[in-house]
Amino acid sequence: MNEIEPRSKNTKDMIGFKSGLLTVVEWAGYYVLPSGLKHAQWKSICECGGEAISLATNLKKDGHTTSCGCVKKQIFVKHREKVASGEWIPEKLVGAKFGRLLVQSFVRWHTNKDGQKVSVWSCLCDCGNTKEMRRSYLHETEIPSCGCRKSELISENSTKHGMTGTPTHQTWRKMKERCLSDGYVEKDYYQDQGIDIYQPWIDSFENFYADMGERPEGMTLDRIDGTKGYYPDNCRWADLTIQAYNRKKGTNNTSGRVGVFSLPNGLWKAAIGYYKELIIVANNVSFEVACEAREKAELEYYGWIKE
Repeated sequence: MNEIEPRSKNTKDMIGFKSGLLTVVEWAGYYVLPSGLKHAQWKSICECGGEAISLATNLKKDGHTTSCGCVKKQIFVKHREKVASGEWIPEKLVGAKFGRLLVQSFVRWHTNKDGQKVSVWSCLCDCGNTKEMRRSYLHETEIPSCGCRKSELISENSTKHGMTGTPTHQTWRKMKERCLSDGYVEKDYYQDQGIDIYQPWIDSFENFYADMGERPEGMTLDRIDGTKGYYPDNCRWADLTIQAYNRKKGTNNTSGRVGVFSLPNGLWKAAIGYYKELIIVANNVSFEVACEAREKAELEYYGWIKE
């Protein structure tokens, strides 16, 4: 057993001090932090008969420690009793939206095969159906629905166009998920930015295919103007190099001009990426000259000026 370090004369005696149900009865040594800082500890007797070792600061600071733990145990027992009787309702989810499901009301508790209680909620789906759903389903499913989404996928897979699963069809589905699914993980880049889709493309894959044709190998769907939506006059098939060139200016850009960088000597350089090659188009020049060189390179390599 470790020997208790004696109390220094600068440490206030707290014997007899009361904090809630606790009464300090004995010095309990110091608690030493990794930094070497010491905190005084005291032994207390609880009104329930239990004992507790507490930091002096916790005993004094707004009654942070007021019992040996018996109060929390009592609260926990009462809580479990309320759960078992159905008296307690879990945190309010009413009004929350998960995928296509809008939570309307708490229904009941369900005991799973492991003996754990799971809350069940009545949910209204975007399609108009009402269905009871377990809390775990709302959180663990990518795009929760009453089952209509699964039916849509099955129907889509049996469509007559015969292109289900092809790169072109997958691109169409991904486009709709980005802009229409409440459960899409990066919706802040699309839905929250007001990026929408040409209605005939939403209506059917055939309309999308008629306008865009088959997706060429190695290319993906690119919006020419990244601030606008998916429309025939704003979309094209582009390879990764073109897509990268067409991205918005990064948040870490400090010059205000893509491809223009400051040098330690106060001058500037300009560069452009083209198919995995970084091409320096100006070096040790003024900012204006660097910007002009970058624009010329954009016209030469990509055919249009980015900014």
